[in-house]
Amino acid sequence: MAVHNKSIYAEGKPEDIVTQDMVRKVFQMECEIAVDPLFGTPTCIPHGRGRKLNGEQRYTQLA
Repeated sequence: MAVHNKSIYAEGKPEDIVTQDMVRKVFQMECEIAVDPLFGTPTCIPHGRGRKLNGEQRYTQLA
């Protein structure tokens, strides 16, 4: 179940309801949804702030 603005936004199995669009609307977050290789369930991979896709800026070095 996903709750947004004190109401049920989506209800069902994670495989059926967890989508990029659902995460964007409910959590105001951009992400990729991948299938967990061990369990077969959706895994949310947040884009994160200050990071770019396709290896343009993969890691931030710690001082």
